[in-house]
Amino acid sequence: MRLIICRSLIFMTMLIGIAEAEPVNLVSTPWLDQTGEVVFFSWRGDVWKASTDGGVISRLTSDDADERNPVISEDGETLYYASNRTGVNQVYRMDLPSSRPTQLTFHSEGSLPIGISGDGTTVFTSGQRDAWWRWANRFYSISADEPQSGEEQLFNAYGSAASVNPEGTKVLFSREGMSWSRKQYQGSKAGQIWLWDKETNEYTQPLGAEDVDKRYPIWSADGDSFYFASEKDGTRNICHHDLRSSKNQQLTHFEDDGIISPAISSDGKTMVFRRLFDLYRLDLTKKKPPVRISLEYRGDLFNDDEIERSHSKATDASFNANADTFAFIAGGDVWITDTTLNEPVQVTKTPYFETNIVFDDARDQILFVGEQDGQVDIYRAQRTDNTKPWWRNNAFEISQMTDTIEVESGLSISPKGNYLSYVRRNNGVWILGLANDNAKPKQVISSWSSVSYDWAPNELWMTYSASDNDFNYDVYVVNISDPKIQYNLYKHPDNEFDPKWSPDGRTIAFVGRRVDREYDIFYVPLTRRLDETTNREIKLKEALKNSQAQVDSSSKPEVDNGSEKDSNEDQLEYDFEDISSRIRK
Repeated sequence: MRLIICRSLIFMTMLIGIAEAEPVNLVSTPWLDQTGEVVFFSWRGDVWKASTDGGVISRLTSDDADERNPVISEDGETLYYASNRTGVNQVYRMDLPSSRPTQLTFHSEGSLPIGISGDGTTVFTSGQRDAWWRWANRFYSISADEPQSGEEQLFNAYGSAASVNPEGTKVLFSREGMSWSRKQYQGSKAGQIWLWDKETNEYTQPLGAEDVDKRYPIWSADGDSFYFASEKDGTRNICHHDLRSSKNQQLTHFEDDGIISPAISSDGKTMVFRRLFDLYRLDLTKKKPPVRISLEYRGDLFNDDEIERSHSKATDASFNANADTFAFIAGGDVWITDTTLNEPVQVTKTPYFETNIVFDDARDQILFVGEQDGQVDIYRAQRTDNTKPWWRNNAFEISQMTDTIEVESGLSISPKGNYLSYVRRNNGVWILGLANDNAKPKQVISSWSSVSYDWAPNELWMTYSASDNDFNYDVYVVNISDPKIQYNLYKHPDNEFDPKWSPDGRTIAFVGRRVDREYDIFYVPLTRRLDETTNREIKLKEALKNSQAQVDSSSKPEVDNGSEKDSNEDQLEYDFEDISSRIRK
Protein backbone atom coordinates (compact mmCIF):
# COMPACT_ATOMS: atom_id res chain seq x y z
CA MET A 1 0.00 0.00 0.00
CA ARG A 2 2.83 2.42 0.90
CA LEU A 3 4.53 1.68 -2.44
CA ILE A 4 1.33 2.49 -4.34
CA ILE A 5 0.93 5.80 -2.49
CA CYS A 6 4.55 6.79 -3.25
CA ARG A 7 4.15 5.98 -6.92
CA SER A 8 0.92 7.99 -7.01
CA LEU A 9 2.64 10.98 -5.43
CA ILE A 10 5.51 10.77 -7.91
CA PHE A 11 3.06 10.55 -10.82
CA MET A 12 1.05 13.55 -9.51
CA THR A 13 4.28 15.55 -9.10
CA MET A 14 5.21 14.80 -12.70
CA LEU A 15 1.76 15.93 -13.87
CA ILE A 16 2.04 19.17 -11.87
CA GLY A 17 5.49 19.80 -13.36
CA ILE A 18 4.10 19.29 -16.85
CA ALA A 19 1.16 21.57 -16.16
CA GLU A 20 3.48 24.34 -14.93
CA ALA A 21 5.53 24.40 -18.14
CA GLU A 22 5.07 27.64 -20.07
CA PRO A 23 6.21 28.18 -23.66
CA VAL A 24 8.87 30.88 -23.97
CA ASN A 25 8.15 33.33 -26.77
CA LEU A 26 9.32 36.79 -27.84
CA VAL A 27 12.80 36.62 -26.37
CA SER A 28 15.14 39.48 -27.31
CA THR A 29 18.85 40.32 -27.72
CA PRO A 30 20.17 36.72 -28.08
CA TRP A 31 23.90 35.93 -27.71
CA LEU A 32 25.72 32.61 -28.28
CA ASP A 33 28.56 31.06 -26.34
CA GLN A 34 31.83 30.14 -28.05
CA THR A 35 30.63 26.77 -29.40
CA GLY A 36 27.03 27.72 -30.14
CA GLU A 37 25.64 25.19 -27.68
CA VAL A 38 24.13 27.73 -25.26
CA VAL A 39 22.05 30.78 -26.11
CA PHE A 40 21.70 33.72 -23.72
CA PHE A 41 18.80 36.13 -24.08
CA SER A 42 16.46 38.58 -22.36
CA TRP A 43 12.94 37.53 -21.43
CA ARG A 44 10.45 39.13 -19.07
CA GLY A 45 13.00 41.70 -17.96
CA ASP A 46 15.75 39.24 -16.92
CA VAL A 47 18.67 37.46 -18.57
CA TRP A 48 18.30 33.71 -19.18
CA LYS A 49 20.14 30.88 -20.88
CA ALA A 50 19.12 27.68 -22.63
CA SER A 51 20.48 24.97 -24.89
CA THR A 52 20.27 25.73 -28.60
CA ASP A 53 18.65 22.29 -28.89
CA GLY A 54 15.74 23.67 -26.89
CA GLY A 55 14.31 22.68 -23.52
CA VAL A 56 13.94 24.35 -20.15
CA ILE A 57 15.48 27.80 -19.69
CA SER A 58 17.51 28.92 -16.67
CA ARG A 59 17.40 32.35 -15.05
CA LEU A 60 20.72 34.21 -14.61
CA THR A 61 19.51 37.56 -13.22
CA SER A 62 16.59 38.45 -10.99
CA ASP A 63 15.79 42.09 -10.41
CA ASP A 64 12.77 44.37 -10.64
CA ALA A 65 14.63 46.39 -13.27
CA ASP A 66 14.73 45.59 -16.98
CA GLU A 67 17.88 43.61 -17.86
CA ARG A 68 18.93 42.88 -21.42
CA ASN A 69 21.72 42.66 -24.04
CA PRO A 70 23.73 39.75 -22.59
CA VAL A 71 27.34 39.34 -23.78
CA ILE A 72 29.42 36.31 -22.73
CA SER A 73 33.20 36.10 -22.41
CA GLU A 74 35.05 33.58 -24.58
CA ASP A 75 35.59 31.20 -21.66
CA GLY A 76 31.88 31.38 -20.80
CA GLU A 77 32.57 32.35 -17.19
CA THR A 78 31.59 36.05 -17.23
CA LEU A 79 28.30 37.65 -18.18
CA TYR A 80 27.99 41.29 -19.20
CA TYR A 81 24.54 42.82 -19.56
CA ALA A 82 22.58 46.07 -19.34
CA SER A 83 20.26 46.96 -16.46
CA ASN A 84 18.22 50.09 -15.86
CA ARG A 85 18.06 49.59 -12.07
CA THR A 86 19.61 53.05 -11.58
CA GLY A 87 17.11 54.70 -13.93
CA VAL A 88 19.06 54.34 -17.17
CA ASN A 89 20.77 51.35 -18.84
CA GLN A 90 24.26 50.71 -17.49
CA VAL A 91 26.69 47.84 -18.15
CA TYR A 92 27.09 45.24 -15.38
CA ARG A 93 29.56 42.38 -14.96
CA MET A 94 28.67 39.09 -13.23
CA ASP A 95 30.75 35.95 -12.77
CA LEU A 96 28.88 32.76 -13.60
CA PRO A 97 27.20 30.62 -12.48
CA SER A 98 26.06 33.41 -10.14
CA SER A 99 27.55 36.25 -8.16
CA ARG A 100 26.82 39.81 -7.11
CA PRO A 101 26.86 42.01 -10.25
CA THR A 102 29.36 44.86 -10.53
CA GLN A 103 28.38 48.09 -12.29
CA LEU A 104 30.99 49.09 -14.90
CA THR A 105 29.53 52.22 -16.54
CA PHE A 106 28.04 55.32 -14.94
CA HIS A 107 27.34 57.70 -17.81
CA SER A 108 24.17 59.75 -17.30
CA GLU A 109 22.90 58.78 -20.77
CA GLY A 110 23.54 55.08 -20.23
CA SER A 111 25.36 52.33 -22.15
CA LEU A 112 24.59 48.96 -23.75
CA PRO A 113 27.12 46.12 -24.22
CA ILE A 114 27.44 45.04 -27.87
CA GLY A 115 30.49 42.77 -27.84
CA ILE A 116 33.74 41.70 -26.19
CA SER A 117 37.33 41.46 -27.42
CA GLY A 118 38.92 38.10 -28.11
CA ASP A 119 41.27 38.39 -25.11
CA GLY A 120 38.39 39.30 -22.79
CA THR A 121 39.90 42.58 -21.58
CA THR A 122 37.63 44.99 -23.41
CA VAL A 123 33.86 45.31 -23.66
CA PHE A 124 32.41 47.24 -26.58
CA THR A 125 29.38 49.42 -25.89
CA SER A 126 26.97 51.82 -27.56
CA GLY A 127 25.32 54.88 -26.11
CA GLN A 128 23.60 58.19 -26.82
CA ARG A 129 26.04 61.06 -26.41
CA ASP A 130 26.12 64.78 -27.10
CA ALA A 131 27.07 64.32 -30.73
CA TRP A 132 26.40 66.68 -33.62
CA TRP A 133 24.30 65.74 -36.67
CA ARG A 134 21.50 63.23 -37.04
CA TRP A 135 21.63 60.40 -34.51
CA ALA A 136 23.55 60.73 -31.26
CA ASN A 137 24.41 57.02 -30.97
CA ARG A 138 28.15 56.24 -30.89
CA PHE A 139 30.32 53.16 -30.15
CA TYR A 140 32.88 52.85 -27.35
CA SER A 141 35.25 50.49 -25.56
CA ILE A 142 35.55 50.07 -21.77
CA SER A 143 37.54 47.87 -19.44
CA ALA A 144 35.98 44.45 -18.92
CA ASP A 145 37.04 44.41 -15.26
CA GLU A 146 37.47 47.92 -13.84
CA PRO A 147 34.38 49.99 -12.93
CA GLN A 148 34.42 53.62 -14.09
CA SER A 149 37.46 52.97 -16.25
CA GLY A 150 36.26 55.57 -18.72
CA GLU A 151 35.06 54.96 -22.24
CA GLU A 152 37.03 55.45 -25.45
CA GLN A 153 35.12 56.32 -28.60
CA LEU A 154 35.89 53.95 -31.47
CA PHE A 155 35.03 56.49 -34.19
CA ASN A 156 32.89 59.59 -34.53
CA ALA A 157 29.99 58.49 -36.71
CA TYR A 158 26.44 57.47 -35.85
CA GLY A 159 25.17 53.95 -36.34
CA SER A 160 23.41 50.96 -34.81
CA ALA A 161 23.66 47.16 -34.59
CA ALA A 162 27.48 47.20 -34.59
CA SER A 163 29.68 44.12 -34.78
CA VAL A 164 33.31 44.53 -33.67
CA ASN A 165 35.96 42.01 -34.72
CA PRO A 166 37.83 40.23 -31.86
CA GLU A 167 40.88 42.50 -32.28
CA GLY A 168 38.77 45.66 -32.06
CA THR A 169 40.28 46.99 -35.29
CA LYS A 170 37.27 46.77 -37.61
CA VAL A 171 33.62 47.58 -36.99
CA LEU A 172 30.62 46.69 -39.13
CA PHE A 173 27.55 48.78 -38.38
CA SER A 174 24.15 49.78 -39.74
CA ARG A 175 23.02 53.26 -40.74
CA GLU A 176 19.65 54.69 -41.75
CA GLY A 177 16.82 52.16 -42.07
CA MET A 178 13.12 52.33 -41.30
CA SER A 179 11.62 50.52 -38.31
CA TRP A 180 12.43 46.79 -38.48
CA SER A 181 8.67 46.11 -38.45
CA ARG A 182 8.15 47.87 -41.79
CA LYS A 183 8.36 45.33 -44.58
CA GLN A 184 9.64 45.68 -48.13
CA TYR A 185 10.66 49.31 -47.91
CA GLN A 186 12.79 50.52 -50.81
CA GLY A 187 14.12 54.04 -51.03
CA SER A 188 16.64 56.52 -49.73
CA LYS A 189 15.94 55.54 -46.09
CA ALA A 190 16.73 51.87 -46.66
CA GLY A 191 19.18 50.37 -44.17
CA GLN A 192 22.87 50.50 -45.08
CA ILE A 193 25.91 48.55 -43.86
CA TRP A 194 29.25 50.32 -43.36
CA LEU A 195 32.74 49.19 -42.38
CA TRP A 196 35.20 51.23 -40.31
CA ASP A 197 38.91 50.34 -40.34
CA LYS A 198 40.90 51.53 -37.31
CA GLU A 199 44.26 51.31 -39.10
CA THR A 200 43.27 53.66 -41.92
CA ASN A 201 40.40 55.43 -40.11
CA GLU A 202 38.39 55.06 -43.30
CA TYR A 203 34.74 54.18 -43.90
CA THR A 204 33.57 51.97 -46.74
CA GLN A 205 30.16 50.69 -47.78
CA PRO A 206 30.87 47.09 -48.76
CA LEU A 207 27.43 46.28 -50.16
CA GLY A 208 26.94 49.25 -52.45
CA ALA A 209 24.21 51.82 -52.23
CA GLU A 210 21.18 50.09 -53.78
CA ASP A 211 17.86 51.05 -52.15
CA VAL A 212 17.23 47.61 -50.58
CA ASP A 213 17.16 47.33 -46.79
CA LYS A 214 20.25 45.68 -45.26
CA ARG A 215 21.05 45.53 -41.54
CA TYR A 216 22.36 43.40 -38.62
CA PRO A 217 25.95 42.80 -39.88
CA ILE A 218 27.90 40.10 -37.96
CA TRP A 219 31.54 39.12 -38.50
CA SER A 220 32.26 35.55 -39.54
CA ALA A 221 35.04 33.63 -37.81
CA ASP A 222 37.56 34.15 -40.67
CA GLY A 223 37.31 37.96 -40.47
CA ASP A 224 37.13 38.21 -44.27
CA SER A 225 33.37 37.95 -44.59
CA PHE A 226 30.23 38.72 -42.66
CA TYR A 227 26.58 37.79 -42.37
CA PHE A 228 23.71 40.24 -42.63
CA ALA A 229 19.94 40.49 -43.11
CA SER A 230 18.62 41.64 -46.49
CA GLU A 231 15.18 42.22 -48.00
CA LYS A 232 16.37 41.78 -51.57
CA ASP A 233 13.80 39.02 -52.21
CA GLY A 234 11.06 40.93 -50.39
CA THR A 235 11.52 39.28 -46.97
CA ARG A 236 14.34 39.87 -44.49
CA ASN A 237 16.60 36.79 -44.78
CA ILE A 238 20.13 35.88 -43.70
CA CYS A 239 22.82 36.40 -46.33
CA HIS A 240 26.61 36.03 -46.45
CA HIS A 241 29.00 38.57 -48.00
CA ASP A 242 32.63 37.85 -48.92
CA LEU A 243 34.75 41.01 -48.63
CA ARG A 244 37.40 39.64 -51.01
CA SER A 245 35.15 38.62 -53.88
CA SER A 246 32.20 40.93 -53.05
CA LYS A 247 29.87 37.97 -53.63
CA ASN A 248 26.62 37.48 -51.73
CA GLN A 249 24.90 34.23 -50.85
CA GLN A 250 21.39 33.94 -49.37
CA LEU A 251 21.20 31.32 -46.61
CA THR A 252 17.54 31.42 -45.50
CA HIS A 253 14.42 31.65 -47.62
CA PHE A 254 11.58 32.74 -45.39
CA GLU A 255 8.50 34.31 -46.95
CA ASP A 256 6.27 37.06 -45.56
CA ASP A 257 7.88 37.39 -42.10
CA GLY A 258 11.64 37.79 -41.83
CA ILE A 259 14.31 37.59 -39.16
CA ILE A 260 15.53 39.99 -36.49
CA SER A 261 18.34 39.99 -33.90
CA PRO A 262 20.82 37.46 -35.37
CA ALA A 263 23.76 36.26 -33.24
CA ILE A 264 26.71 34.01 -34.12
CA SER A 265 29.00 31.79 -32.06
CA SER A 266 32.64 32.87 -32.01
CA ASP A 267 33.71 29.61 -33.70
CA GLY A 268 31.55 30.72 -36.65
CA LYS A 269 29.57 27.50 -36.89
CA THR A 270 26.18 28.37 -35.40
CA MET A 271 23.76 31.25 -35.72
CA VAL A 272 20.53 32.01 -33.89
CA PHE A 273 17.90 34.61 -34.71
CA ARG A 274 14.30 35.41 -33.94
CA ARG A 275 11.43 35.13 -36.39
CA LEU A 276 7.92 36.04 -35.25
CA PHE A 277 7.64 34.59 -31.72
CA ASP A 278 10.45 32.01 -31.72
CA LEU A 279 14.21 31.56 -31.86
CA TYR A 280 15.76 29.57 -34.71
CA ARG A 281 19.13 27.81 -34.97
CA LEU A 282 21.06 27.79 -38.24
CA ASP A 283 24.02 25.44 -38.79
CA LEU A 284 26.45 27.48 -40.90
CA THR A 285 28.52 24.41 -41.79
CA LYS A 286 25.66 22.59 -43.53
CA LYS A 287 23.21 23.53 -46.22
CA LYS A 288 20.15 22.84 -44.14
CA PRO A 289 17.19 25.07 -43.29
CA PRO A 290 17.06 26.68 -39.84
CA VAL A 291 15.42 24.80 -36.98
CA ARG A 292 12.97 26.34 -34.53
CA ILE A 293 14.21 26.21 -30.92
CA SER A 294 11.40 25.13 -28.60
CA LEU A 295 11.91 26.69 -25.17
CA GLU A 296 9.86 26.38 -22.01
CA TYR A 297 9.92 27.68 -18.47
CA ARG A 298 9.06 25.63 -15.39
CA GLY A 299 8.46 27.23 -12.05
CA ASP A 300 6.63 30.21 -10.64
CA LEU A 301 4.89 31.90 -13.55
CA PHE A 302 4.67 35.12 -11.48
CA ASN A 303 1.28 35.87 -13.00
CA ASP A 304 -0.36 36.58 -9.63
CA ASP A 305 1.19 40.02 -9.18
CA GLU A 306 -1.37 42.72 -8.52
CA ILE A 307 -0.67 45.82 -10.55
CA GLU A 308 -1.96 49.09 -9.18
CA ARG A 309 -2.11 51.87 -11.75
CA SER A 310 -1.91 55.46 -10.62
CA HIS A 311 -2.06 58.65 -12.66
CA SER A 312 -0.20 61.79 -11.69
CA LYS A 313 -1.24 64.06 -14.54
CA ALA A 314 -3.99 64.74 -17.05
CA THR A 315 -3.22 65.40 -20.70
CA ASP A 316 -6.45 67.24 -21.51
CA ALA A 317 -9.44 68.69 -19.61
CA SER A 318 -12.77 70.40 -20.28
CA PHE A 319 -15.18 71.99 -17.76
CA ASN A 320 -18.96 72.25 -17.78
CA ALA A 321 -20.67 75.67 -17.88
CA ASN A 322 -20.76 76.01 -14.08
CA ALA A 323 -17.11 74.92 -13.72
CA ASP A 324 -18.11 72.51 -10.95
CA THR A 325 -17.58 69.36 -13.05
CA PHE A 326 -14.88 68.56 -15.56
CA ALA A 327 -13.81 65.72 -17.81
CA PHE A 328 -10.18 64.88 -18.45
CA ILE A 329 -7.84 62.38 -20.07
CA ALA A 330 -5.54 60.32 -17.85
CA GLY A 331 -3.72 57.19 -18.89
CA GLY A 332 -5.38 57.38 -22.29
CA ASP A 333 -8.93 57.10 -20.86
CA VAL A 334 -11.73 59.59 -20.24
CA TRP A 335 -12.54 60.43 -16.60
CA ILE A 336 -15.12 62.70 -14.97
CA THR A 337 -15.10 64.36 -11.53
CA ASP A 338 -16.48 67.27 -9.57
CA THR A 339 -14.28 70.05 -8.19
CA THR A 340 -15.27 69.59 -4.53
CA LEU A 341 -15.24 65.89 -3.66
CA ASN A 342 -12.75 65.20 -6.46
CA GLU A 343 -13.25 61.45 -6.74
CA PRO A 344 -12.81 60.70 -10.48
CA VAL A 345 -15.00 58.13 -12.24
CA GLN A 346 -13.65 56.33 -15.31
CA VAL A 347 -15.83 56.85 -18.40
CA THR A 348 -13.94 54.82 -21.04
CA LYS A 349 -11.99 51.61 -20.58
CA THR A 350 -10.56 50.88 -24.02
CA PRO A 351 -7.16 49.59 -25.10
CA TYR A 352 -6.76 52.72 -27.24
CA PHE A 353 -5.75 56.24 -26.25
CA GLU A 354 -8.57 58.79 -26.16
CA THR A 355 -7.68 62.45 -26.83
CA ASN A 356 -9.13 65.92 -27.56
CA ILE A 357 -11.87 65.94 -24.92
CA VAL A 358 -14.69 68.53 -25.07
CA PHE A 359 -17.53 68.94 -22.53
CA ASP A 360 -20.76 69.74 -24.40
CA ASP A 361 -22.75 70.86 -21.37
CA ALA A 362 -25.72 72.13 -23.41
CA ARG A 363 -26.45 68.61 -24.70
CA ASP A 364 -25.19 66.76 -21.64
CA GLN A 365 -22.45 64.86 -23.46
CA ILE A 366 -18.68 64.51 -23.59
CA LEU A 367 -17.03 64.47 -27.01
CA PHE A 368 -13.59 63.00 -27.64
CA VAL A 369 -11.39 61.38 -30.25
CA GLY A 370 -11.12 57.61 -29.92
CA GLU A 371 -10.01 54.60 -31.91
CA GLN A 372 -11.47 51.26 -32.84
CA ASP A 373 -9.97 48.58 -35.08
CA GLY A 374 -7.23 50.94 -36.21
CA GLN A 375 -9.57 53.76 -37.27
CA VAL A 376 -9.64 57.11 -35.44
CA ASP A 377 -13.03 58.83 -35.14
CA ILE A 378 -15.02 61.18 -32.91
CA TYR A 379 -17.11 59.62 -30.14
CA ARG A 380 -19.62 60.86 -27.57
CA ALA A 381 -20.15 59.68 -24.00
CA GLN A 382 -23.49 60.14 -22.23
CA ARG A 383 -24.46 59.23 -18.67
CA THR A 384 -27.02 56.45 -18.31
CA ASP A 385 -28.74 57.99 -15.28
CA ASN A 386 -29.59 61.65 -15.87
CA THR A 387 -31.05 61.99 -12.38
CA LYS A 388 -27.55 61.71 -10.90
CA PRO A 389 -24.53 63.95 -11.49
CA TRP A 390 -21.95 62.77 -13.99
CA TRP A 391 -19.53 61.79 -11.25
CA ARG A 392 -22.22 59.66 -9.51
CA ASN A 393 -22.80 57.50 -12.60
CA ASN A 394 -21.05 54.15 -12.93
CA ALA A 395 -22.07 53.37 -16.51
CA PHE A 396 -21.91 55.46 -19.65
CA GLU A 397 -23.19 55.08 -23.18
CA ILE A 398 -20.50 55.48 -25.84
CA SER A 399 -21.51 56.12 -29.46
CA GLN A 400 -19.61 56.93 -32.65
CA MET A 401 -20.18 60.30 -34.35
CA THR A 402 -17.89 60.12 -37.40
CA ASP A 403 -16.77 57.28 -39.65
CA THR A 404 -13.86 58.27 -41.89
CA ILE A 405 -10.42 56.87 -42.57
CA GLU A 406 -8.90 60.30 -41.86
CA VAL A 407 -7.63 61.09 -38.37
CA GLU A 408 -9.66 63.74 -36.52
CA SER A 409 -8.22 66.17 -33.96
CA GLY A 410 -8.59 69.71 -32.66
CA LEU A 411 -12.17 69.38 -31.39
CA SER A 412 -13.95 72.61 -30.45
CA ILE A 413 -17.54 73.63 -29.64
CA SER A 414 -18.63 76.82 -31.41
CA PRO A 415 -19.31 79.85 -29.13
CA LYS A 416 -23.09 79.38 -29.13
CA GLY A 417 -22.87 75.60 -28.99
CA ASN A 418 -24.46 74.93 -32.36
CA TYR A 419 -21.49 73.24 -34.03
CA LEU A 420 -18.65 70.86 -33.35
CA SER A 421 -15.58 71.82 -35.34
CA TYR A 422 -12.55 69.60 -35.87
CA VAL A 423 -9.52 69.02 -38.08
CA ARG A 424 -9.11 66.12 -40.47
CA ARG A 425 -5.47 65.31 -41.05
CA ASN A 426 -4.34 66.76 -44.41
CA ASN A 427 -7.95 67.66 -45.21
CA GLY A 428 -8.72 70.94 -43.44
CA VAL A 429 -11.41 71.89 -40.92
CA TRP A 430 -14.92 70.43 -40.78
CA ILE A 431 -18.04 71.32 -38.80
CA LEU A 432 -20.90 69.14 -37.59
CA GLY A 433 -24.28 70.48 -36.47
CA LEU A 434 -25.07 69.33 -32.93
CA ALA A 435 -28.80 70.10 -32.93
CA ASN A 436 -29.55 67.27 -35.36
CA ASP A 437 -28.20 63.76 -34.74
CA ASN A 438 -28.45 63.08 -38.49
CA ALA A 439 -26.43 66.14 -39.52
CA LYS A 440 -23.68 65.57 -42.05
CA PRO A 441 -20.14 66.99 -41.65
CA LYS A 442 -19.37 70.05 -43.77
CA GLN A 443 -15.92 71.17 -44.84
CA VAL A 444 -15.30 74.88 -44.23
CA ILE A 445 -11.51 75.03 -44.62
CA SER A 446 -9.62 73.11 -47.28
CA SER A 447 -5.90 72.59 -46.59
CA TRP A 448 -3.30 69.85 -46.81
CA SER A 449 -1.26 71.40 -43.98
CA SER A 450 -1.71 71.61 -40.23
CA VAL A 451 -4.40 74.15 -39.32
CA SER A 452 -4.97 76.36 -36.25
CA TYR A 453 -8.35 78.07 -36.11
CA ASP A 454 -10.85 80.01 -33.96
CA TRP A 455 -14.55 80.81 -34.19
CA ALA A 456 -16.07 84.26 -34.48
CA PRO A 457 -18.43 84.84 -31.51
CA ASN A 458 -21.43 85.05 -33.86
CA GLU A 459 -20.56 81.66 -35.45
CA LEU A 460 -20.81 83.26 -38.91
CA TRP A 461 -17.06 83.35 -39.55
CA MET A 462 -13.92 81.47 -38.66
CA THR A 463 -10.29 82.60 -38.68
CA TYR A 464 -7.49 80.17 -39.39
CA SER A 465 -3.81 79.78 -40.25
CA ALA A 466 -2.69 77.30 -42.91
CA SER A 467 0.12 76.84 -45.38
CA ASP A 468 -0.10 77.59 -49.07
CA ASN A 469 1.68 75.54 -51.72
CA ASP A 470 4.86 77.52 -51.10
CA PHE A 471 4.87 76.42 -47.44
CA ASN A 472 4.02 79.91 -46.21
CA TYR A 473 1.52 80.18 -43.36
CA ASP A 474 -0.96 83.08 -43.58
CA VAL A 475 -4.03 84.08 -41.55
CA TYR A 476 -7.44 83.95 -43.24
CA VAL A 477 -11.11 84.47 -42.40
CA VAL A 478 -13.75 82.24 -43.96
CA ASN A 479 -17.53 82.51 -44.15
CA ILE A 480 -19.21 79.50 -42.55
CA SER A 481 -22.32 79.59 -44.78
CA ASP A 482 -20.27 79.95 -47.98
CA PRO A 483 -16.65 78.76 -47.48
CA LYS A 484 -15.77 80.12 -50.92
CA ILE A 485 -15.90 83.58 -49.36
CA GLN A 486 -12.62 84.07 -47.54
CA TYR A 487 -9.95 86.71 -47.13
CA ASN A 488 -6.21 86.65 -46.54
CA LEU A 489 -5.60 89.17 -43.75
CA TYR A 490 -1.95 89.98 -44.39
CA LYS A 491 -0.30 88.18 -47.35
CA HIS A 492 3.08 88.63 -45.71
CA PRO A 493 5.99 86.54 -47.05
CA ASP A 494 6.79 85.34 -43.51
CA ASN A 495 4.65 83.02 -41.37
CA GLU A 496 1.63 83.79 -39.16
CA PHE A 497 0.10 81.32 -36.71
CA ASP A 498 -2.59 80.77 -34.05
CA PRO A 499 -5.22 83.43 -34.83
CA LYS A 500 -7.72 84.30 -32.06
CA TRP A 501 -11.02 86.17 -32.35
CA SER A 502 -11.76 88.68 -29.56
CA PRO A 503 -14.87 88.00 -27.42
CA ASP A 504 -16.61 91.12 -28.76
CA GLY A 505 -16.00 89.94 -32.34
CA ARG A 506 -14.25 93.16 -33.41
CA THR A 507 -10.56 92.10 -33.48
CA ILE A 508 -8.38 89.20 -34.58
CA ALA A 509 -4.94 88.67 -33.01
CA PHE A 510 -2.21 86.30 -34.20
CA VAL A 511 1.47 85.47 -33.85
CA GLY A 512 3.83 86.45 -36.67
CA ARG A 513 7.51 86.21 -37.47
CA ARG A 514 9.17 89.24 -39.03
CA VAL A 515 12.90 89.44 -38.17
CA ASP A 516 15.05 86.31 -38.07
CA ARG A 517 13.50 84.11 -35.36
CA GLU A 518 11.69 86.89 -33.53
CA TYR A 519 7.95 86.38 -33.05
CA ASP A 520 5.50 89.11 -32.09
CA ILE A 521 1.77 89.47 -31.48
CA PHE A 522 -0.19 91.34 -34.15
CA TYR A 523 -3.85 92.36 -34.23
CA VAL A 524 -6.25 93.79 -36.77
CA PRO A 525 -9.50 95.75 -36.16
CA LEU A 526 -12.25 94.26 -38.32
CA THR A 527 -14.16 97.55 -38.73
CA ARG A 528 -12.86 100.91 -39.90
CA ARG A 529 -14.58 102.68 -36.99
CA LEU A 530 -12.56 100.69 -34.48
CA ASP A 531 -9.40 101.24 -36.51
CA GLU A 532 -9.93 105.01 -36.39
CA THR A 533 -10.58 105.06 -32.63
CA THR A 534 -7.55 106.30 -30.69
CA ASN A 535 -5.98 104.48 -27.77
CA ARG A 536 -7.05 107.29 -25.45
CA GLU A 537 -10.67 106.96 -26.50
CA ILE A 538 -10.56 103.21 -25.89
CA LYS A 539 -9.02 103.70 -22.45
CA LEU A 540 -11.51 106.43 -21.59
CA LYS A 541 -14.40 104.15 -22.44
CA GLU A 542 -12.92 101.40 -20.29
CA ALA A 543 -12.34 103.82 -17.39
CA LEU A 544 -15.93 105.03 -17.50
CA LYS A 545 -17.18 101.47 -17.57
CA ASN A 546 -15.06 100.41 -14.61
CA SER A 547 -16.13 103.37 -12.46
CA GLN A 548 -19.76 102.94 -13.53
CA ALA A 549 -19.95 106.67 -14.18
CA GLN A 550 -23.36 108.09 -15.01
CA VAL A 551 -22.97 110.63 -17.78
CA ASP A 552 -25.94 112.12 -19.58
CA SER A 553 -26.02 112.26 -23.33
CA SER A 554 -25.18 115.97 -23.51
CA SER A 555 -21.92 115.52 -21.62
CA LYS A 556 -20.70 112.29 -23.22
CA PRO A 557 -17.26 112.57 -24.81
CA GLU A 558 -17.23 112.61 -28.56
CA VAL A 559 -16.18 109.03 -28.97
CA ASP A 560 -17.51 107.09 -31.92
CA ASN A 561 -18.25 103.75 -30.31
CA GLY A 562 -20.37 102.60 -33.20
CA SER A 563 -24.10 102.56 -33.67
CA GLU A 564 -26.58 100.53 -31.69
CA LYS A 565 -26.37 98.05 -34.52
CA ASP A 566 -22.65 97.49 -33.84
CA SER A 567 -23.31 96.55 -30.23
CA ASN A 568 -24.92 93.38 -31.45
CA GLU A 569 -22.08 91.09 -32.49
CA ASP A 570 -24.41 89.04 -34.72
CA GLN A 571 -25.00 92.12 -36.87
CA LEU A 572 -21.43 93.41 -37.06
CA GLU A 573 -20.53 94.38 -40.60
CA TYR A 574 -16.90 93.52 -41.16
CA ASP A 575 -14.85 95.53 -43.60
CA PHE A 576 -12.19 93.30 -45.17
CA GLU A 577 -11.20 95.72 -47.95
CA ASP A 578 -7.52 96.72 -47.55
CA ILE A 579 -7.56 95.02 -44.16
CA SER A 580 -3.81 94.38 -44.26
CA SER A 581 -3.26 98.15 -43.90
CA ARG A 582 -4.89 97.96 -40.46
CA ILE A 583 -2.50 95.37 -39.03
CA ARG A 584 -0.95 96.58 -35.77
CA LYS A 585 1.87 95.21 -33.67
